[in-house]
Amino acid sequence: MRRRWFVTLEILAMLGILAWVGVALLQSTPQEPQKAIDLKVQLVGASDRVWLQETDDGQLVYRLVRDDGQAQLMSPESFA
Repeated sequence: MRRRWFVTLEILAMLGILAWVGVALLQSTPQEPQKAIDLKVQLVGASDRVWLQETDDGQLVYRLVRDDGQAQLMSPESFA
């Protein structure tokens, strides 16, 4: 009887850990904008992914996500 409870608790603990890891991974992954080109760069204070996208008026902007989760749009001149 004790062994059955122990196995049940182990399974529940593993399911809880897997759910926690899944939620953590989903929250930390930035959402990719539609119709954007994904670039991988190394930036200080930001994620290593940048998206080049076109605004409604036809201008190109870079979208990057800072370490605190804030998205920032930058012109190609300021990004360079």
